[in-house]
Amino acid sequence: IDPENEYTNIVEHLGGTVVHLSSNSSTKINPLEVFSEQVMDEGPVDLDMVLKDKIQRLLGFFQVLKQDITQVEKAILDAVLREVYRDAGILKYTSFLEIPSTAYPILSDVYEAIAALKARDADRYARIEDFHYILESYVNGSKTIFNGHTNINLQSDLLSFDLKSLQNEADVQGAAYLNTFSYLWDNITENTSENVKLFVDEFHFLTQNPDAASFFYQAYKRFRKYNAGAIAGTQQIQDVLDGKMANGQNVGEAVIGNSYTKVFFGLDNKGVDDITEKLRMTFSEKEKKLLERRKQGEALIIHGTQRAFMRVELTEEELRLKDPARYEELYEVSAAITPNYEERIRMTELERQEALEMRNFEK
Repeated sequence: IDPENEYTNIVEHLGGTVVHLSSNSSTKINPLEVFSEQVMDEGPVDLDMVLKDKIQRLLGFFQVLKQDITQVEKAILDAVLREVYRDAGILKYTSFLEIPSTAYPILSDVYEAIAALKARDADRYARIEDFHYILESYVNGSKTIFNGHTNINLQSDLLSFDLKSLQNEADVQGAAYLNTFSYLWDNITENTSENVKLFVDEFHFLTQNPDAASFFYQAYKRFRKYNAGAIAGTQQIQDVLDGKMANGQNVGEAVIGNSYTKVFFGLDNKGVDDITEKLRMTFSEKEKKLLERRKQGEALIIHGTQRAFMRVELTEEELRLKDPARYEELYEVSAAITPNYEERIRMTELERQEALEMRNFEK
């Protein structure tokens, strides 16, 4: 998941697929579609339980759209969503996995179901009217990214979801991040035969409201169970450390504490102090100096109980793909030209003769 569009060049160079998501994108991930019959709770699972789990996630999604959503609004939306799924004929199936994407309800159906409340139950409609107005912009306005049936192809071995076009719309970007993560989590849990790695860049987007933070943490700590792994990164450590889950627990403490390997790049004094206080981690004076120096590429890596200083240096090819301008400045050649690295390691005729002579001499 790439909120800053930093990985498109690399992914495309490696033959992967980049999914560009924007407010009026034709690419859709329907937040109402059920992609997996696995749920967070352990034990036997039936279809009613799967639907309840989906509705709870949708309520978290709606909380991103309306930050101050109330418990009353959530209760009304719970009933509306059940009605929408019933009217779409979803409950007649014996398995969610046999339902085609086009059979699922979409946000327009939720919007119309709320509108129907106005004539049927004016009091209930009045309590949810503000949310109805907000939802309208996601159905008929300029933010229709979520309104439609899923049409993404996941057949590529390497996928990147580019959310940069949404960076000036914080509410939309946060919702798109949560919707994308939820979609990928479902695909991972439903297809455990493949070993999948999920790279979650700038994951602070998932810590900005309690329901989203809770879902992210519950998924993050379960990846290994489904033959998968996850790496979460952020430059906004303060947002992560301040984030709260639905149970009031600090999401930063839970996520970072549940990570066996941690890598800390440069932090200011407050960042070091906050990590010490909120994560109850201790740093030596030498480690503090390294972190506070904030030198590019230098980091402290913690693997279990072991610690080491680390310096990240890009190879020539990594630099060409990651930072073309810097590559051209350093190597004085166009980044559009792929160097012939094989030619560099191929021995000349003279070198081959010298090698043969050396081998014969050793015999």
